[in-house]
Amino acid sequence: MVLMPNDSFAVPEDDRGRRLLDSATVAAGIDRARLAGITSARSWIASQPENPHAQNALIEALAAAQNYPAALAEVNRIRSTPSGAAASRSPLHPGAAAHRVGRLRGSRT
Repeated sequence: MVLMPNDSFAVPEDDRGRRLLDSATVAAGIDRARLAGITSARSWIASQPENPHAQNALIEALAAAQNYPAALAEVNRIRSTPSGAAASRSPLHPGAAAHRVGRLRGSRT
């Protein structure tokens, strides 16, 4: 599925694998989806800043958009807060997310 303008979706290939959308359209849809993910996660953080799920969603959305500096900056921002510094090492903890971001970043080579 490709996110198209006006929040609609399109199938990029038919049942036989033939392209229905050109690569520029697919790339634009990927960019739209990544931006929508970041926007949604930022909105969630704004309404629930201490929610580790919201924090993780933003870190993951930034990493999915390959904006690794922003993802790591968000990890550092969360770590600098009292609740972030005292948080456990759960899979949702920003430190675990930073580890995932680092692995993703390293796999791009």
